[in-house]
Amino acid sequence: MGLLVVGCKAKSTLPPSAPPKANVLQQTIESGAGSTEVFSPDKTSRRLWKIEWKTASVTATSETKDGMIQMDPDSGMLNEVTGEVDDELGIASTFRGDRAEADKVQQVLSLSGKVVVISKRKGGQLICDRLEWLPKRKRYHAIGNVVATSPMGTLGPFPELWATPDLKKVSTP
Repeated sequence: MGLLVVGCKAKSTLPPSAPPKANVLQQTIESGAGSTEVFSPDKTSRRLWKIEWKTASVTATSETKDGMIQMDPDSGMLNEVTGEVDDELGIASTFRGDRAEADKVQQVLSLSGKVVVISKRKGGQLICDRLEWLPKRKRYHAIGNVVATSPMGTLGPFPELWATPDLKKVSTP
């Protein structure tokens, strides 16, 4: 005796899934001292910031193409950092901090732990617990025990401040 099964297959409404890329790998890499620069993705391709670190933990995507390994860092946690932030006129300020997290895709640089920013043009200084450089907004966002100094005097402490990259203008939210 045999068994005969007859039926029809229902049409799937789900889009076909893309086959997984066999040669792509995301990994975390521990590193010693290094530096990098991040540039604007627009037509100007001007530098947004430069950062140097003593040690780092970087998440990167690597892909094998034509027998060559291409590695592209996505983000990273950097320790004992110094660097520069640029505006349209060049280097607007320098910074230092205990740690930094850089996100290449979002173009955000976040510093924490004894953060100090020094204006290269206006003689000002910003000290805070945490700082974000937001190049799309052309602003620093300083958070926690924020003190701003200039040749005209000292402001703060404040819970947070916003500032231009040359520290010419600072404001509370």
